Amino acid sequence: MPLERFMEHRKHIKEIASETYKKIMKDGKKAEDHLEELEKKLEDCTLEGPFQGQQKNFCKPVTYLQPFATNINVTKDEKFERARREIGKLPECLKPNGAEDLMHFGDEIIQGLNQAQAYLKVPAVRTTAHWEIQGAGSINLNVGPGSCLWISCPIEYFNTVDSMLNQRGGSWTKSAVWPLVKDLRTKGIFVEVYEQMAGDMVYVGFGTPHWVQSVGFADNISWNIVVPTVNQLATAALIHDYHMSEPRPENVANWKPPIMPLEYMIWNMVIKRKEMDGEMKRAVKSMLMRSLANAAAEEAYAIVKTCPIVNLADVPDVPAVARCYPCDRVLFNYLPVHQEGYIICFQCYFKRDEEKLVHVVQRYEMKYLVELFDSVIIN
Repeated sequence: MPLERFMEHRKHIKEIASETYKKIMKDGKKAEDHLEELEKKLEDCTLEGPFQGQQKNFCKPVTYLQPFATNINVTKDEKFERARREIGKLPECLKPNGAEDLMHFGDEIIQGLNQAQAYLKVPAVRTTAHWEIQGAGSINLNVGPGSCLWISCPIEYFNTVDSMLNQRGGSWTKSAVWPLVKDLRTKGIFVEVYEQMAGDMVYVGFGTPHWVQSVGFADNISWNIVVPTVNQLATAALIHDYHMSEPRPENVANWKPPIMPLEYMIWNMVIKRKEMDGEMKRAVKSMLMRSLANAAAEEAYAIVKTCPIVNLADVPDVPAVARCYPCDRVLFNYLPVHQEGYIICFQCYFKRDEEKLVHVVQRYEMKYLVELFDSVIIN
């Protein structure tokens, strides 16, 4: 949907809401009548969307589902000058893709992760319970004019909340869930509820489940930060495995893999000799071991399939961070190239065994990866 159309819709919502408010203030005895009239007007101006008329078990087809504009990239365009100026006031550790951010080792800019995005909201729209991308921390600036209500609970209670969701048939990755505060507190889960006023900044710690509802018309700017600590790295790895452990549906379009290029990050931390303490080295080396074992298995599979393995330097236009074309999974050292010219992961290729691979691109020699692995010395 064009942004201009949404902004016209939001302007119309403001006008009919303001009109209803004036009627109620003038004649409070007919408040219910005025609210029913507002409800009818909202139904009449409903925008089409992915949920409208589809989730019949959850809402009536005519239910007004408040839309809001999401994931608008804050670019160098003149219209975002004010937003960029406000972001520029923050310390380096809180800026998108700041100097100490581990995404510096990821070799790419990912919209919404290490590039700021804007969210334009009308009253009562909800962002359902979720973590940030692979458990990264996040910064959220409320430009206003309205406020937003935030609910969150510490990562230490994740297992308890996860069990509650599973018991009710919910899922962090496949369902739109809104845990009730009273239910969580009954289970002994610490819950924070706070209002973000215009001009306020919210910092969401890594791995923190949270959900948000706008109170008024509010514009927010948000991005993720991947702090250089062992707990952040371990959280990213844990949530990566949580996503990957879920069964992949037959229709891969309904499966969203982790988008943070975690393997690239840990290998680049070693290649670029990032300073690490003992705990960080242990975490990184453990992850390198898994990556190395996976690379060895993929190399062996390519050999069994008698598929040529070619060096990265001999193949033009290979992306810095490669992803499987059918399922969007991040691929690291061995990149199978389909006969139609796109990169495909071995899992997707396995389902299409009758099709052919042109070759498998090798990013690094296995000997070099082993040397890098051995260079991480744990005292």
